[in-house]
Order: sequence, then structure tokens, then C-alpha cells
Amino acid sequence: MVDDPSLVNTAPFEGGWLFKVRVAGEPDDLLTADEYAAFSAGN
Repeated sequence: MVDDPSLVNTAPFEGGWLFKVRVAGEPDDLLTADEYAAFSAGN
């Protein structure tokens, strides 16, 4: 990321992370990427 800031746009799910978040436990109601795409397409 430091060497190639364009990764934010070109590889957001691979090397384009700005930060990582670690949570203690995973909420039951998180959407998958496909579910979110379908949800946001309807809005």
C-alpha cells in the first residue's frame, strides 16, 4: 500500500487495505459481498 497507493482502487479486496479491524466474535447479521451488492442495487 505504501509503495502503490493505487491498490485502494485496483485491488480493494487484496492489497489495497488501509487498515484491518479485528473483532471479538462475529455478528450474526453480517452480509456477504454478494448479499450487499444485491441489497445496495435495490436502493
